[in-house]
Amino acid sequence: YRKVRRIAMPPKAKPDTAAYQKLKKDIKEGTIGTLYVFHGEEAYLRDFYLGQLKKKLLPAGMEEFNLHTLSGKEFDVKTLAQLVDCLPMMSERTLIVVNDYDIYKGDKDALAAVLRELPDYVCLVFVYDLIEYKADARTKLAALLKEKGSVVPFNRQGQGDLVDWISRRFKAMDHDIGTEDAKYLIFLCGDLMNNLISEIGKIGSYAAHHRVTRQDIDAVATPQLDAVVFQMTDAIAAGNFDKAAEVLGELLHMQEAPIKLLAVLGKQLRRLQDIVDDDAIGQQCQVTALAQNRDRFERARLICALSAARIAHGAGPSRHVVAVSRQWRSMFSSRGGQQGHLGDMAQIGDIEDTVVRGPVLTHQTCPVHTEGHGPISAGRRHGRSGHRHAGRRWSRSPQRDGSLAR
Repeated sequence: YRKVRRIAMPPKAKPDTAAYQKLKKDIKEGTIGTLYVFHGEEAYLRDFYLGQLKKKLLPAGMEEFNLHTLSGKEFDVKTLAQLVDCLPMMSERTLIVVNDYDIYKGDKDALAAVLRELPDYVCLVFVYDLIEYKADARTKLAALLKEKGSVVPFNRQGQGDLVDWISRRFKAMDHDIGTEDAKYLIFLCGDLMNNLISEIGKIGSYAAHHRVTRQDIDAVATPQLDAVVFQMTDAIAAGNFDKAAEVLGELLHMQEAPIKLLAVLGKQLRRLQDIVDDDAIGQQCQVTALAQNRDRFERARLICALSAARIAHGAGPSRHVVAVSRQWRSMFSSRGGQQGHLGDMAQIGDIEDTVVRGPVLTHQTCPVHTEGHGPISAGRRHGRSGHRHAGRRWSRSPQRDGSLAR
């Protein structure tokens, strides 16, 4: 395979957790400040620590008098100033929560004047949930936040922290899980804790034994799209096109958008190509297989691209399908017919003919290519009534639901 000159990239910086650790310390020691900004992808931790602030600051039964909430749509500085002036009732502190308001928009000077004079009995928290927090370091407001308050990012947790947390959640359900199985659960369902909580609950209720196994996870866990597409690319790399077609059919049956599937598939294939181009890793058997089967990858990508365009815009030849085909023809012709690539325009024409004029791709049929057999349209060109794939016939007769029977 071709060698690619790599540009040395600096290592990815670890997220700053100083503000997060300080918040945990403040809550534990009872030294909660007056101004916070909560933001980040990990909604579970953000909601958890907001709940901890409420428990520490608000006496039970007095939340109605000492807890004030504002949404971003109804926020104005005058209303905030009035809430700040409200004295606590049978409590030492009041808590003001402002949801989804961009503090760097609107009247920043008036807001800065209110934040600068926050009394000690107030704890003001700006929570970014549906909108993204984008700090503007050039403003006086950013300097004021750094001086008077704390901007706390709730980032995705590292794998080690998630494994420990998953183990604690299963122990609370009287179950145990191994480290490798916990990592597999993270890979399958993602690393966001809110999603993992629901999956842990399902697995814990399903598992019949104290020890949770991978079979328990596969039985009830809902995999994320990236994990399912990884199974499809893994099957393509191994030349198991029956498995790849089965996974693709399941995804279409789940009504996943074809364009979304194509985007995720392309991302996975680019990752695999990066591995292939790495000389150090390229000596491994699996990567060698990927390099030898690069033509298979490109055939599969072209088929998926054309099929996605056809599904999205209806059966029959359309300008969308023709546009996709034209892009691929241009890309491959620019390579000059390099060995190991689809440089032969006739091969692209065969695949285009298969997808554009063949049966519409559904969750029961999938146009695929097997080594040594050519595109599945070959059966039609030779006068046979159906398509052949790995010894199977794909009938053109429509069913009652409009799909195609094998």
